[in-house]
Amino acid sequence: MRRSGLYRHADGHFYIHADSQTTVGLWTAVHPFLKIGVGEPAARLGEAVHEALAASRTGIPHPTDWDAVEFPLPAMAGVRSWEQFAKRAKCVAVEDENGTLRIIPYKKKDHKGSFEQLKTAVTVRNDVTPAEIGEAVIKAFEMCE
Repeated sequence: MRRSGLYRHADGHFYIHADSQTTVGLWTAVHPFLKIGVGEPAARLGEAVHEALAASRTGIPHPTDWDAVEFPLPAMAGVRSWEQFAKRAKCVAVEDENGTLRIIPYKKKDHKGSFEQLKTAVTVRNDVTPAEIGEAVIKAFEMCE
């Protein structure tokens, strides 16, 4: 399976990153970290999702120093902390498995920036056009709480 994390921020941008699974099974954000304007065509968003999914891996070394793990999204949004970033963001995850993209909306869990997966999802085949993927991601963001 490959994964990607996406955030729709109140600053008018989508923030996208790849997720990779460590040797102990934890998923963590990895490069690329992308920023796309909400007003960009849906195809551009779909292309960014493809780029992030292509970079997703399993079996990467598990970090021993989490403070050293790079996570530039708050800085990319011009805020000082994850909590400030998450406070004004909605979150979805994209999972690519067996030819299907499962786009999962999340809801805010607490004031510290945690998100909780919802039980619903938008699904599309992974071979549809980038525009169709972008539209499915937008639909999933509308389902976020």
